Amino acid sequence: MRSICIIVVALAACQRRPPPPPADPAPGASLPAPKVPREGDAFSPSLAALEGPARPETLQTFASCARCHAAIVQEWKESAHSLASLTNPLYQRSFSDFVQARGEEKTRFCAGCHDPALLFDPGAKLATDPTQPGAHVGIGCAVCHGAVAARPAGNGAYTLTTSEIPLPKGDPASLDAHLARVANTTLRTNTLCISCHRGALTPAMGHAVALLGLDEWGPWRRSVYAGNQTRRMDEEGGERKGCTDCHMPMVAGHRSHRFAGGHTTLAGMIHSPGQLAATRAMLEGAASVDVFPLPALPKGVTPPAGAALAFDVVIFNERVGHNFPGGAKDLRDTWLEVKLEDAAGRVLAASGVAHETTGREPYAYVLHTRVANEAGVAQAEHEVAHFRTPVYDHTIAPRDAAVVRYAVSLPPAAHGPFTVAVRLRHRRLTSSSFEAGCQVFRSDTGQAYARRLRQLKGLSLDGCAPQPLIDVASARVALESQGPAPALGVGAWRRAYRYGLGLLHARQEDLDEARLAFGQALLALGDGGPARLRAMALEGLAEVAALQSRRDEALKLLAEAGRLVPDAPSLSYGAGEAHLAAWRFAEAALAFETAAAQQDDDRSWRHLATALGSIGRPRDSLLAAQRGLALEGRDALLLRNQLLAYRKLAAPQEWVSQASRALQTYERDVEAPHVRDRCAQNDPVCRVERTPLAVRWLGSYPPPQNTRVSSASR
Repeated sequence: MRSICIIVVALAACQRRPPPPPADPAPGASLPAPKVPREGDAFSPSLAALEGPARPETLQTFASCARCHAAIVQEWKESAHSLASLTNPLYQRSFSDFVQARGEEKTRFCAGCHDPALLFDPGAKLATDPTQPGAHVGIGCAVCHGAVAARPAGNGAYTLTTSEIPLPKGDPASLDAHLARVANTTLRTNTLCISCHRGALTPAMGHAVALLGLDEWGPWRRSVYAGNQTRRMDEEGGERKGCTDCHMPMVAGHRSHRFAGGHTTLAGMIHSPGQLAATRAMLEGAASVDVFPLPALPKGVTPPAGAALAFDVVIFNERVGHNFPGGAKDLRDTWLEVKLEDAAGRVLAASGVAHETTGREPYAYVLHTRVANEAGVAQAEHEVAHFRTPVYDHTIAPRDAAVVRYAVSLPPAAHGPFTVAVRLRHRRLTSSSFEAGCQVFRSDTGQAYARRLRQLKGLSLDGCAPQPLIDVASARVALESQGPAPALGVGAWRRAYRYGLGLLHARQEDLDEARLAFGQALLALGDGGPARLRAMALEGLAEVAALQSRRDEALKLLAEAGRLVPDAPSLSYGAGEAHLAAWRFAEAALAFETAAAQQDDDRSWRHLATALGSIGRPRDSLLAAQRGLALEGRDALLLRNQLLAYRKLAAPQEWVSQASRALQTYERDVEAPHVRDRCAQNDPVCRVERTPLAVRWLGSYPPPQNTRVSSASR
């Protein structure tokens, strides 16, 4: 590939007619072998592997570790890792449904990450049997400390050794032998975490199509926390943070083994103040909220009666290195509570208040992903075997924002000034999934697991204990005193800029609102404002222009930003997107080649492969596609570009067949739009949530008693 000069030169070159591409070598000459996903071996559909013979007793022990590491083992006992297996009634409910739908063999997909002590025990069964010792271990000490290799493919893509763990005897040699066995280099990598905190449902598990689901690695790898600013610049200084930096902070001289994240529910079930405190520290301030009044009701919106107000709530992912909330996003229950108060402090209307007690308030804004089965019916209790496609995703990427639009019909006697009070509230599970887990806990099997847990780990688990509730963020904004046009300074710039980020997710015809917000951010800084912040606002304006197919304007704005911050990968990437939107493939290839050289990112390689293939350079397209597949091995567009290049280059038929099978497995689901349409036709809540920037009307306050909707609506 051709090397490219600095970004300003590259952007200028993008506006000239590029030279003709060089001719590719002869078809079939020295091509690389196909990159296709590995989908498991002996323990398929889990990607887990075992090095050496199985030794179940190695994976089942933790008592010997506690002799020297008592505090660490106690932290681990109360963690979600310790409670990952069938002792956990929430997991047991989903596991049992999967067994019934797919059979025991397919549940190895689950066991690789939840039940390795069962998976690697030849005498154990993957079944709800409380008498099996391995069913109570979860992710034990010997799993993480026995991993000798790991891949970021997810689905348990690690290799585990169960060789004997030599214990220290008080001399340096035995201590060195112990550390060599339990503290290998794999332990200290993000890849080990990602080998399980990433997942994909595939035909190997009985699904009709592949569905990429749980994924903490992709958003993190594309974020500033991984040193990546390909998509857009960030005001952060670029301090890199990996999995352990956030989830295993230093406590009393060691890395915390509570692995705290957002799992408030398990902390409540085992009545652990320490685990709940660690979880609270992770959640409070993880996101922020802000409020912007609208000068008028959106076009086409008519109030039910009388005067009305409208305003936007902005949620910004402040410091979560993956999507917020993360994990199994269909189970999450993080929502907005919004109240409108009059001059006397009386609450006139609200949204999300009833959700605290019912968990099923219609049109309360919930940050989660809704997944439907083939019939378009939402799967409210994590029925993984029946997943077909996500209907919508309200979670927020790292350092990104979401905008939620509200309107309220004012009572005749209402007097301003009016104030909006907002809280972003979190509990781990949707009410329907929590209730299902409670039923499992009350069953004979659930009680048997709970008794065994007390015996083995000294934990008293109550699967029906109320879920702890944590307020992530709050804000109070007087509608008359603060509008979308802020004053001056960095604080005002930040508010307007983040508002613009959220508005970028609106429909194309509404993008002028984002343009206005980014313009106000630029004005807030003035000509003498920090160069990087001004460049970020210009970059936002350029993204709007590109989305509205105004290529020349986008390139001009990016060039101006490049004079402020030279060599930023996001400027090359933005230029590529502007060219690509106008079908200017040669210019797009030049820009994406620059971006890829500056930052190894699957998005740049994906677009570069497409552009190169479109201008008759299949060999270069193949190389770009395979660079992207090294990062995202299941990406459908990268797999398609690889296959198309092989066909044009007369690659060996065996390679063409391998590439074709991989694409067929991970091709985009052509039925997905129809599934979403069925959901919208049968469920009004689904229809509203699919609409970008839908207007939500605040309801009466206090809310009606026992406000509930069907579980299919949430």
